[in-house]
Amino acid sequence: LSFCKMATASSDLGPLEDGLKLSDHFPRIEKPCKNVAETFFACFTVASRMKDDDDIMAGTRGLAHCAKQMTAYDKCMNKSITKKPLDVYRVQEEYRVRK
Repeated sequence: LSFCKMATASSDLGPLEDGLKLSDHFPRIEKPCKNVAETFFACFTVASRMKDDDDIMAGTRGLAHCAKQMTAYDKCMNKSITKKPLDVYRVQEEYRVRK
């Protein structure tokens, strides 16, 4: 129930503190980034815990608290992802993304 409250209330939050947001590659981990990813994930898990069922700012607080670790994670992941080509797989028609 608390997740539903967070999801519906998140549209009222406006921009996150200092433009902080999770990257598109979150929660992916590349091998060279394992240590920085685990550091960020551990920090974010602890810092974003809800104080009560109505705490809709928990995620924002977690991102703000772990901004340094998130930056290290994003830098490593961006570097690692750009080094190797994206694997493309053919899937059934109903699973294809339409733009």
